[in-house]
Amino acid sequence: MTSAVLLLGLALSQSPPQLHEPTRESPPQEEASGAVLQAFPEWLRWPPASLDEVPERGFFPTVGSVAPGGSFSLGGGYRDYGLFGTPLGFEVSALVSVRGYQRYRGSLGWLRAHRHTLDLRPAGEPVSSFLDDRRHARPGLAVYLDARYRYLPRSRFYGIGPASRRDDRTDYLLKGGALDLVVQGQATPAFGISARAGLLDSQIGEGRDNDWPAVADRFEPNEVPGLTSPPRYLVAGVAAAFDTRDDGRDRPGALFATGAVWRFDQRNGKVFDFTRILVDARTYVNPPQLPGLIALRALVSADLAAPGALVPFFLHASLGGPDLLRAYGTSRWQDRALAHATVEYRWRAHRFVEVTPFLDAGTVGPRLGRLRGGLKAGGGIGLRARWGDATLGRMDWAWGREGIRVVFDTGAVF
Repeated sequence: MTSAVLLLGLALSQSPPQLHEPTRESPPQEEASGAVLQAFPEWLRWPPASLDEVPERGFFPTVGSVAPGGSFSLGGGYRDYGLFGTPLGFEVSALVSVRGYQRYRGSLGWLRAHRHTLDLRPAGEPVSSFLDDRRHARPGLAVYLDARYRYLPRSRFYGIGPASRRDDRTDYLLKGGALDLVVQGQATPAFGISARAGLLDSQIGEGRDNDWPAVADRFEPNEVPGLTSPPRYLVAGVAAAFDTRDDGRDRPGALFATGAVWRFDQRNGKVFDFTRILVDARTYVNPPQLPGLIALRALVSADLAAPGALVPFFLHASLGGPDLLRAYGTSRWQDRALAHATVEYRWRAHRFVEVTPFLDAGTVGPRLGRLRGGLKAGGGIGLRARWGDATLGRMDWAWGREGIRVVFDTGAVF
């Protein structure tokens, strides 16, 4: 949070854009940004002007979020994409938040192309970010083993369905690991395919937030599937994306459309078997008689299961938090099906500042055919700290039926 505020303060303190044309002696913004970056060691240059500047060997810093609700996170890692002069490489990293959320990751294999090919994130990641979509895509192939461990000590649960009550908030500890074989292929800069297959292990414990009761103290076991015996899974997923943006940069008329399918097979039974289908579509248009850009996004997720089968509560798609339905708390509503839409007006008020009014709307339900009621909505205005085409940090003032929230996060919403 502190980092985002400092970034915004720095941006706002800059002099406003000049109305006259720059002189020949004035360097372009790109050159000026590059000159600033050259003042730092290679591994400290964050954010890079382009992915080509990311070093293939050495230490690197990591800034971001471990999980929605985890707050500001900071960490680092080490990578070497050419072990002993071969195409084999590895990367290890750690990320820890101010609220005690932790994520550790290690990858080994043919990694050189993984930063610019489509990346389907591990099973169990939030549906709002099931792909790493901000990449400078170019043709290539990456094949590697990917191991992850996460520790989320203050996860929230309000109950299942659109009628859950804010007063029923509880918290729990979610931790566990995943091990996947990953294949990422980018056929063209506009089209890529990614696949994962491996193991997903999750454990549930008592949350670390003493201000809220434990899940078992508020809900009956039959109301919280998977609470007492979290299933272990064999998982497999595949995703494809069509992206006409300019190297991940939004432009009028651009389209980003992707779909993914995940299969979750319980290792010691069939009660918790299910299939998840996700569709995410975005486009960008010029507003009439106004500067800036209008960005639109629609996201749909559905978990399909046999009659009588269950989906663990900690794997449900959810609304609320920094990415979906920002006017409400993290995981405010959750269920087996979700639909969400966002519209943002993005106006670059200064080269380092973007102003972004927005509207969010969405709902959850037991299946897609039962999403007609319970629509939730919220709106607000945000500030983005920008560096070239990258969003360093954001601050959103969002309001809905449950009050006003101020959201701080790193990176763009979408």
